[in-house]
Amino acid sequence: MEYSIPEIIDRISILSLKIKKSSNPDLLSELEEYEKELERLENKSGLKMRKVWQKRLYSVNFKMWQLFTKMEKAKENSDYVKIGRIYIQLLILNRDRTAIKNEIVDKTNDGFKDIKIN
Repeated sequence: MEYSIPEIIDRISILSLKIKKSSNPDLLSELEEYEKELERLENKSGLKMRKVWQKRLYSVNFKMWQLFTKMEKAKENSDYVKIGRIYIQLLILNRDRTAIKNEIVDKTNDGFKDIKIN
């Protein structure tokens, strides 16, 4: 597995959400693989991965997940105004998510900064 630290932490947060929402046993083994890789990188680099990064990414991804669910319901009702409002909220949250991942890049010197335009 060859991922940067920010990507691994993001994937861990997303998998944690998926595990809470489903009963797919493959997700748990995938989560364990990412956790092992993060631990390996931590040992290799001597860095301590900050739990606050995981918590912040989990929080943003959780909010995004909720908004995507609301958007699906709005689509069913053809509520395009609501869809537009949700979309704007998702853009803001995605900007927050990118900022957190870029902060991790800055602190760990691992991976590349993601630059969002608009």
